[in-house]
Amino acid sequence: LRDDDKPDVLSFLAALRWPVIHADVQSGLREALEAAGIAVKRPNAVLRAAGARDARPDCVLQLGAFPTFAPATRAWLDAAFGDNDAPCPKVVVAPRAGRVDDDAATTIRCAARTGAFSAAAAAGLDGLSASALLGPLVA
Repeated sequence: LRDDDKPDVLSFLAALRWPVIHADVQSGLREALEAAGIAVKRPNAVLRAAGARDARPDCVLQLGAFPTFAPATRAWLDAAFGDNDAPCPKVVVAPRAGRVDDDAATTIRCAARTGAFSAAAAAGLDGLSASALLGPLVA
C-alpha cells in the first residue's frame, strides 16, 4: 500500500463499516483501523469461536495483494467462498496482476490503485448501514 493511498483507504474503510479481517502490518493502517473500531483483533481466535465460525460474509473486498492468513481465517473464508448454495462474492482491487487470487475465488477484479478506488467508492457510501458482522467480529 503506497503512503499516498493510505488516507483514502482509511477514510473509505471507516465509512464502509465492514469488519477488516486482515489488516496487514505492512500496510501501516492496523492501528488506525483498530481505533476506528473496524479491525478484527486476533482474527484467528475470533473466527474459531462458535458464533463467528458460523457467520458468513455477504461479500469480501480485498484491497491489494493476497495476504497470508492464519488457519482459522483461511478456513472461514474458504467456507464462505465454497458455499455451493450461496457462494460469497469476492472483489479484488489491485493496481497490477500478480499474487491477487491465490484462492481462485475472485468474482470481480478491478485493476486500480487502492487509493483511487477507495476515494471514488467512498463518494457513494452515504447512508450505508454497517455490516451485521461488525459487532460480532470486532466486539
